[in-house]
Formats: sequence, C-alpha cells, structure tokens
Amino acid sequence: DEISTGPSTVVWLAREVAKDGRAQNIDLQDYVVLKLLTASAFRDETLRQGFRRGIESLYYLSDQNQPVAPRYITHFDVPLAVVMEHVAGSNLDEVIDVLGRGLIDRLKVFLNIARAVLSCHTSPGRVLHRDIKPKNVIVRGVYAGCDPDELLSAQVSMINFELSWHRFSKGSTKSVQADEIGYYAP
Repeated sequence: DEISTGPSTVVWLAREVAKDGRAQNIDLQDYVVLKLLTASAFRDETLRQGFRRGIESLYYLSDQNQPVAPRYITHFDVPLAVVMEHVAGSNLDEVIDVLGRGLIDRLKVFLNIARAVLSCHTSPGRVLHRDIKPKNVIVRGVYAGCDPDELLSAQVSMINFELSWHRFSKGSTKSVQADEIGYYAP
C-alpha cells in the first residue's frame, strides 16, 4: 500500500510473503517500509546525496538502545531505495490535540522528543536530523483519539532523514527558505 508520495520520494508499506505466495498470520510487526527516490529526484545530485545520507543516518541509528528512528534493514542502488522498520503509530501532528492546552503535558512530550534528539546526536554517527517537525515525529503505538497517558508514556521515533547530516557526511545539502513555508525546523 502506498503511504505517501512527495516531490522526490514514494513511500510504500510492504510485507514479505512466503515463497509459495501466501501470507501467513501477518500482523503489523511483519510489515516494512520501502522508500524510493523518484526518477526525477534521482537526476538531481543534491536530492540524491540527501537521500543517501538519510539511508546512512538510519544505518548509524539502528544500533541505538532507544528506537529513535526506524530500524535500517537494507537498501538498493537501482532504484535508489531503503527498506526500514515499519513504526506503527501516528505522527505527533495527528495526536497532540488529545493533550488539550496543558503546558506541563506538552512539555513532557517535548522532553521525550529532546531525549530522542540527544540519542541521535550522541550516536556513533553523531546524526543531526535537521528537519524535526510534528509530521516527522512518530509516536509509537499511539493513534488519534488515544488516552493522554498513552501519548505521555510512548516512545518517539523520527522519520524523513533526507536533510540529515552525520559525522561521515560529505557533499551538498538541500535547503529550504523559512519564508517559503513560514518556519524552518531546527
């Protein structure tokens, strides 16, 4: 199933099927995410390098004790694609309203995100996400309409590492002007 389509990527929810073509007792943990760079984006060297850096960042974060990003599984060069863990849950944008306007609870969620960011920064690759925003933060196991306590106790994972940078990075990076979108993620 297609999860999302953007100007430079297509993201699919996929699962491995037995050699005889039958699926056996599949649940959400048996799914993976397949993210492909589009053909037009592949021709843009900056976008191609950013996608590769995103793959590398996932790889460096896969050994963390805290699941701060989807676990890297494998990647392909043609087409340029990455297979990663499917993180079941909703993005922060979809669930934050269950907290209402309570500042203390919102700060607790922010603290969980800050811990995930710190884990990225202190990883062997010293990964900088560079595009942290509510739609790029997945709250594991939490869905719209959840109980506020579920949101407060859930682990968070970051997705979309195309703007990331790590200690072994090289090349150029895509940049977005804050005027174009009204803000620029840290």
